[in-house]
Amino acid sequence: MAIWLPSGRTLPMPDKRGWWPHGATNIKWARFAPGYLAKYISKVESKDAQFPKGMRIYGRSGISKSILDLVRFEKLPAWAKESGATLSHDVSRVQGVGGLVARATGEWRPSPYRALQARGGWVRLRVVIQDPEPFTRLE
Repeated sequence: MAIWLPSGRTLPMPDKRGWWPHGATNIKWARFAPGYLAKYISKVESKDAQFPKGMRIYGRSGISKSILDLVRFEKLPAWAKESGATLSHDVSRVQGVGGLVARATGEWRPSPYRALQARGGWVRLRVVIQDPEPFTRLE
């Protein structure tokens, strides 16, 4: 488990508090946390450990909302940016239906990709849409 604490805060030893009854615990301070975690995780392969099927790994810390919004926008697919989506639209993906919706205006744009079943699996194909309607320009 990795926990990011604000400067000056410390975590009590989980085994001493009774939170971890399975043996001794160890707390490490990492000067460069991403590098330390990457090295630590790489040791998992040498132990033949496997993550449970469907497990998701996620984390974020120490980043302001404006930076998170910018990162989310930059990770949008190219077709969304080509259709005029901007950071001020606050565009997000629509689960189940596909495509993107702009929270600022409620506009929905379908994804130009369709999943088609092929021999041995699924294939994503781009469907060319003639003159797709752009998102409303926001100032």
